Parts: sequence; structure tokens; C-alpha cells
Amino acid sequence: MHDNDISYYRRQTSLSGKTAVVTGASGILGRHFCSGLAEAGADLALIDIQKDAINLMADEIVDKYNISAKGFTCDVSNPELVKATISEVVSEFGCINILLNNAAGKSSDLDLFFAPFEKYDFNQWRQIMSVNLDGMFLVAQAVGNQMVSQGEGGSIIQTSSIYGL
Repeated sequence: MHDNDISYYRRQTSLSGKTAVVTGASGILGRHFCSGLAEAGADLALIDIQKDAINLMADEIVDKYNISAKGFTCDVSNPELVKATISEVVSEFGCINILLNNAAGKSSDLDLFFAPFEKYDFNQWRQIMSVNLDGMFLVAQAVGNQMVSQGEGGSIIQTSSIYGL
């Protein structure tokens, strides 16, 4: 591959002028996803429940990649907060072109979190699934509705965990 080839592929995969929403943005995977999207030129709406971490990360991304990025604090398991946050994102960026739905929760009690299926506590299950499944649904629904109203389509990417393996 020659330098011209790299330049050609970067132009073909450019996300310049696109706005990407990333949930769970300050997490282990979220940080890498955000860097990749920013490197491709996308402006970023970073959503996470950890306010200080997400705001610091947004500042770091702006400095490093010279794109627009802003942190939004949201509990993705709360339907009203999700709708309000997506509305804020649209007010800030004008549109949403990409959703990378990556938020995931785990318990502060890792013994409960990693308990065998046969002994798994139902309340623990509901707490985790309210973020991992319900949150993914709520954000995809809110962003999907926004994309439909924009009339230009978009991309929704859902990530999943390997913990179940």
C-alpha cells in the first residue's frame, strides 16, 4: 500500500460532517470507539453516567482530534432522561448520523455479578438488564426516531458483552 492508497481510504471512510452519539463513552471499550470515530472526523456526543469522566474525556478528544465533542450525563435506563439527553444532543449538534450504543452496567458486588446462573439473584439481574438491554432499547428508539425525522437515515451500532460466555 502506498501513501496515496492510505489517503484514498481515509477519504472514503471519512466521517467529517457527521455526528456520532456514543453511550458508555468513558468505559473501557467506549474510549476506543470514541477515538476511532474522532480520528475519522466525526463530531461526538459522549453519553455516560459518570459526569466528571465524560466531560474530561470530551475536552481531551477536542484537543487531540480537533473535532467538536461534548459530554452528556445520562442514566440510559431512564426513558425521560434518555429523551431529554437526545434532545440536548440535537440542540447542540443539529442532527445525529451515528449511534454507537455501548453502555453497560455491572454491580458493585462482583460476587453477585459473577454468580452462577442457577443462583443469580433476580434483583441483580433486573438492575443489570435495565442498563444493558432496556437502556440500549431506549437510546436506539430515541435516536432512531430522530434519524427518521431527519429523513437521511443513519447507522445504529449495538455492542454486546462477552461476559455471558
